[in-house]
Amino acid sequence: MIASATMRLLWLVSPALPVGAYAYSRGLEYAVNAGWVHDSDSARDWVTGVLERQIGRLDAPVLARMYDAYQREQDVSEWAQFLLAARESAEFALEDRQIGSSLAKVLREAGVPNVQTGGYAQMFALAAVHYGVSRHDAVLGYMFAFAEGQIIA
Repeated sequence: MIASATMRLLWLVSPALPVGAYAYSRGLEYAVNAGWVHDSDSARDWVTGVLERQIGRLDAPVLARMYDAYQREQDVSEWAQFLLAARESAEFALEDRQIGSSLAKVLREAGVPNVQTGGYAQMFALAAVHYGVSRHDAVLGYMFAFAEGQIIA
């Protein structure tokens, strides 16, 4: 089961997973155009900063709570709404919903039962629980997927 869970986690974090995450830069494109990111050091600082200040302090803890709720077969809608409301802009909220909808579609096609459309972290938590990925690995995988997406952007 561990090998299967690890393989599913690798599938979930793959930039080849057809959810469209590569199309979103989470502000990096603007930062490049504004001159804030202009070399490898400033790119590292940007990605690290977003990971530490936004993903690590907001998305990851909420994902962990949704993971726990899914494991207990409880409703996650309050956490999903909280995360969506905490997005810095309407554009970031829309991005989260679009990627989440795409992941929901992929999960339905993969045979995951009872998938309802939600944000990306919500769908990621649902998939992790369904495939037996540990909570810790799910959070690390989510953060890795963000960082990988930034590098691709």
